[in-house]
Amino acid sequence: MNQRLIRLPQVKSMVGLGRSSIYDKIKRGEFPKQIKLGRSSGWVEAEVQLWISEQIQASRLEPVTCRPNNRAMC
Repeated sequence: MNQRLIRLPQVKSMVGLGRSSIYDKIKRGEFPKQIKLGRSSGWVEAEVQLWISEQIQASRLEPVTCRPNNRAMC
């Protein structure tokens, strides 16, 4: 199995979130945990890609809510 580790700048680029948001999500259990690499950290690329796929899937499953003033969108 080929598992590649990626560093924070690449994670930020992949998910479109900043450093603080990523670490906040990790604390809440909403993002893959990093792996300590001495004084730095890395993430398993496949886990980050899976998280992205899950976010896409979840956003497409959310029900559309109609606003009273905008029935054209319903």
